[in-house]
Amino acid sequence: MSRSPSDLCLLCQKEPATQTNSHLIPRFLSAKMLLNATKQHFIISRPLLLKYDVPAQSTPKENFLLCPNCEKRLSFVERYIANMFINRYQVSQYASDFPESSGGVYLNERKVIHLNQVDPSIVRLFVYSILWRVAVSHEHYPNFNISADRLKELRNYLDKGLSYNGANLTENTTSPTTIEALPPYNIFICLENKEQGINFVTVRDFDENGNEAFIAANELHIYFNFKRKSDFTKPQRSSESTKAHVKLSPLWEWEYHINQIRKAYGKPPLK
Repeated sequence: MSRSPSDLCLLCQKEPATQTNSHLIPRFLSAKMLLNATKQHFIISRPLLLKYDVPAQSTPKENFLLCPNCEKRLSFVERYIANMFINRYQVSQYASDFPESSGGVYLNERKVIHLNQVDPSIVRLFVYSILWRVAVSHEHYPNFNISADRLKELRNYLDKGLSYNGANLTENTTSPTTIEALPPYNIFICLENKEQGINFVTVRDFDENGNEAFIAANELHIYFNFKRKSDFTKPQRSSESTKAHVKLSPLWEWEYHINQIRKAYGKPPLK
C-alpha cells in the first residue's frame, strides 16, 4: 500500500507525513561498512522480490512514513547513540566507559560490554524505533509483519518516549512497566571483526514458530523474542538491564551467522 504526503504521520498520528527519505535502519550504523575496501558487504530488503548489493550507498529509505517533527525526534536519539556508543566503544581514550566482563548466570556466562555512560532508556528507544520502522515499512520489508496490538504498543511507547526537545531525549520511559509488554531483545557485537566490509544490513522475518526476529545493522545484530515477556528481576537480556550492555560474539560465531545469511540469499561464503 503506497503512501502519500497527505497521509498522517504513522508515529504521532497528528501531522501530515511529508518527510521523504526516512531511513528504516539508521545510515550511520552502516557508514563504515559501506566505505570498507573489501566490498563483500550487502544490503537486502524486500526478500525474494528485491535484492540490492554493492554499490548500495545507503540503508533502505521510504517516503511519507513520518512528519518532519517525528523524523527530528528519531534523529535526536540516533545522534546520541552514535556519539555516546558507536563512535566511542572501540576508541582507546574511552575504554574505561566500556569495560568488559563475564556475563554471570543471568547473562548465560557470555562476555558483555557495559555501556557505563549510555542511558539504557535511550538505547531501548533507539532499538524499538528501528523495529517499529521496519514493521511499518511498505516498500522494503512488507513481509515483516507483527500483530496490530504489538505495533500499537511500539508506537505508543515511542510517541510517549521520544522528546521534541534535543536537550531532553526521553519522556515517560523510566518505569519498567512501560516496556514490559514489548518484546525482549539482545544486542550482539563482535570486537574481533576488524573487517566491517564483510557485514550486512538485512532483516530476517520471524522464525517458523513466530518467536524470534532478527535485524542486522552492520556491527550490531539485534534479536527479538516475541514469545517472552520481560523479567526485570533477571537482567539477562540487553533490553532488561537497568544498566546498558551489549553481548560479545566470538569471531567464529559472527562469521557463521554471516555465512548463514549469505547462503539464504544465494551468496558465496566468506573467503
